[in-house]
Amino acid sequence: MSATINNYNVDVNEINSNLNVLKRSGASYDNILEIINEYREKFTEKIAEVRIKKDSLASFKDEKMKKVEKVQMIMKEKDEKIKKIHESVDQYTNISKKVIAEINFSKLNKVKKDPSIIGLWKFFYCNLYREHENTFNYDDFVKIALNKRLDDFQAKLANFQISNLDREQREKIKDLKNQNYP
Repeated sequence: MSATINNYNVDVNEINSNLNVLKRSGASYDNILEIINEYREKFTEKIAEVRIKKDSLASFKDEKMKKVEKVQMIMKEKDEKIKKIHESVDQYTNISKKVIAEINFSKLNKVKKDPSIIGLWKFFYCNLYREHENTFNYDDFVKIALNKRLDDFQAKLANFQISNLDREQREKIKDLKNQNYP
């Protein structure tokens, strides 16, 4: 206990000594307290400003996080739609492969020539063989693709995917699908 009292007395004497030095240099307690009060007011104002900025930033962050959550929800919905579309594409691809497997390709070269058939063969000529439609010749196509190289045509047709077509070609195939064929 006496050690605590001794420490206290040492600290008080040190404070008094420092205050006497200040007093001798012309400073007064009132002047020191006035400067301390000015700094305390400035610090209090700064603390208030910082709190306001902190609250504003927290509000801004909350607002942005809500938007981020909405975007994430929209992205999740879009991903689900894309997944369903891919499933549909896969389903239709499997159906088309099944239909192609059931086609009697050896009779295709004997199909009656009419505008709907010419349009269909021209479409496949352009999209399966990557040729320009101006170079299409019906008789050559039937002779080569549907006779001599029927296996190649059948393989290309089996691997054909509508999803790889551009919009214009997808519209063409949609129109071709609705044609009346012999």
